Amino acid sequence: MVSSYEKNRDLGGTLEIQSNQPLTIRTIGAEGQGMFTQKIQGCWDQNNAGGCANNGAVYGKNPAWQVNIKGETEFMMRLAITAQVVGGMTISDAEEFKVCAGMSLFRTNASNFPLPPNQYSITSLRHATVSTSDGSYSWNLSAAVSKKEKIAPGVYILVPTTFEAGVYAHFEASLYTSGNLM
Repeated sequence: MVSSYEKNRDLGGTLEIQSNQPLTIRTIGAEGQGMFTQKIQGCWDQNNAGGCANNGAVYGKNPAWQVNIKGETEFMMRLAITAQVVGGMTISDAEEFKVCAGMSLFRTNASNFPLPPNQYSITSLRHATVSTSDGSYSWNLSAAVSKKEKIAPGVYILVPTTFEAGVYAHFEASLYTSGNLM
């Protein structure tokens, strides 16, 4: 797959493919094509840049959102860094980001939405239902995408994180469902 990770950015150039066997090449649809989309804007700053679960108690400072899935659905998600803040300076060129980020969606055992405040501690969440990282983080990528997976109805908690605590950045989380179920 050839991609600039930026909409409307022309990469230019030529792609040549050679094969000694018959070959079919076709365009694949855009990410989330034909799916319903919910976008969330957020950031990690001095109050909530908790890093990944390896960072112990500070992990619980990360931003989190409740997500109510009203019926069984195909689900996928993307976490995209939109800016990084280093030494008080905002970097907006994705080529300059030095952020290792990932996002997890955890199912709760709750049946009522919304959840009461503080019912679930982020540090108590285990075994993500859907994750962009499958347990590992990719360095210096400005986005991370999950696999498309079928998930059951329920109340979930969405937790975007950086790998290291104290990394300040702005992000956009895109959630995709096969039906209008959020």
